Amino acid sequence: MADEKNVTLEQFKGFMTKADERLDKLEVGKENKVSPVSITIPTEGWASEEIGETDEEGTEASYPFYYDIAAADVTAKHRADVTISRESLDAATVCGLCPTSETTEGKIRLRAMKAPTEAITAEYWLRNGKE
Repeated sequence: MADEKNVTLEQFKGFMTKADERLDKLEVGKENKVSPVSITIPTEGWASEEIGETDEEGTEASYPFYYDIAAADVTAKHRADVTISRESLDAATVCGLCPTSETTEGKIRLRAMKAPTEAITAEYWLRNGKE
């Protein structure tokens, strides 16, 4: 059986006010609330690394072509989820677009086996990564 607690009406009102304030904060400022950013990945502006070269992390370039999306608020601690539009899936498949992305200061890097021959439409979402 639970212990009995005597709570005055004023204390109960105080508890309810605090609970209501906490619920308001959850509704208004949800953690990691993100909005998608629409992008077009062009056919020009791609750079390449020779296969056998190493990239910035020292790993072999298995996806030798890359394109950097300028995104001012991005840091290396962010994670970018990139989703290709249904209309551009064939173009992404043909160029061998890598299913993952990289983030560095001010940019999101996409990689591919070769530069695309037609523009690819997509969206990205930024999430805070781990420290």
